Amino acid sequence: MKQLIKKEFILGWKWYNYLFFVFPLMVFIPEYPLFTSVLYMFFFVTTLFPSFIANNDFKFMSGLPIRRKDIVASKFFNILFGQTGTLFLTVVCLLIKVFVIKETALPLIDPNFAFIGMTLIEYSVFNMIFMTQYFKDLKFPKSVLLSILGFFAVTGLLEVLAQVVPPFKTALDTMDVKYIGWRLAVLAVGSVAYVGGAALSFRLACKRFYGYNM
Repeated sequence: MKQLIKKEFILGWKWYNYLFFVFPLMVFIPEYPLFTSVLYMFFFVTTLFPSFIANNDFKFMSGLPIRRKDIVASKFFNILFGQTGTLFLTVVCLLIKVFVIKETALPLIDPNFAFIGMTLIEYSVFNMIFMTQYFKDLKFPKSVLLSILGFFAVTGLLEVLAQVVPPFKTALDTMDVKYIGWRLAVLAVGSVAYVGGAALSFRLACKRFYGYNM
């Protein structure tokens, strides 16, 4: 497995893929919605996965003495690496924004634990849709379109809850330590959703890929 992941970085990742990690710097744009700094992880998917098909990567790997679930795992790693790397850098930028620049009041959700938890939930939905659709028939346009739509649908729903529903707005869209328990709860739910969703997405993707006639 270690060698397969190494292969992804050597043969799959190009120099421009790493440039997508600059998008978390958008956090520093004054009065700019935070979710824009984490949604560009789509570019990791839209640049890497089409090249897998174009280069016959799946056929090549299927000819190797490895299990199909290892192929799925190596490809899924690209997405997880892009998402966790993006979110980590976003959190670092948020810490600077809050404690150094001292800007906390932003459009939509404020920079707090709830934002991180909500992002993890949104990423989980994207992974579930993309992985289960893509490894069913390796059709990229349909799978990425559905997963992006799912991502934005959940993002919109969570933002509406945090802005419109009074109890959620009071507890989540704030930096008040009085409600930090609520925000930590959202972070915990998001963490469980992301890890559990990744495990389930991987399992379902493997099941579908085993049924795919290469």
